[in-house]
Amino acid sequence: MKYKKGFQYFAICWAIVFVLFNIVCLLVPKYMTGRIMPGSAYWICYFCINAAFLGQLACVWMAFKADSAQKMFYNLSLIVWGYCAVIGTGTVGLIGMMDIGLPAWAGAVVCLAILAFYAIAVVKAKAAVEIVSSIDEKIQTKTRYIRSLTATAEGIMARAGDEEIRKAAKSVYEALRYSDPMSHEKLGGIENQIAGKLAGFSTAVAAGDGETVKNMAAELTVLISDRNRQCKLLK
Repeated sequence: MKYKKGFQYFAICWAIVFVLFNIVCLLVPKYMTGRIMPGSAYWICYFCINAAFLGQLACVWMAFKADSAQKMFYNLSLIVWGYCAVIGTGTVGLIGMMDIGLPAWAGAVVCLAILAFYAIAVVKAKAAVEIVSSIDEKIQTKTRYIRSLTATAEGIMARAGDEEIRKAAKSVYEALRYSDPMSHEKLGGIENQIAGKLAGFSTAVAAGDGETVKNMAAELTVLISDRNRQCKLLK
């Protein structure tokens, strides 16, 4: 887990606050309610706050188990909702736990409603993260072809020993670099031709065959242009 240490530090701080909260609520209830044995509303609010704490821990764990910085960024909403749940439920719950003249059921009902609201919000946030991550993965898959060929062309250009050959290699590299990055299954035929030609082009550059390099560079740029035109028609 890439961000495991970050979660461990958070878990330590969370555990300290969680334990202190429970100690206070279990050992000194009469100072909060005026009674040695609190009523049912006290315990409902108490368990709602504990549920909010546990929910926050789960939200942060889901956020920190991300395997990339981008996914971690998307998961920040889970951390925010986790903190909001603790603050919102904790505030209302503590008021409901105190004997301040409000109906016994009022604090418990409001506390449960707030906890339910935040639970739904977290589920929606997680669903949104999954949808966006899925879209990103599809985009990365569709752009992998051009990125791979561009990297190959850049390597070919770097290995060119002659100025004329380097110029021809640069024209192929720039044609790929500024190509439409999105691929499509219907472009498979022409993209395979480009990949095959690029392999032959690499061999010609390594051999220093200037005439062959120029001819293949011209063929490649035409193929790449044709591929880009077809790509536009498929959008």
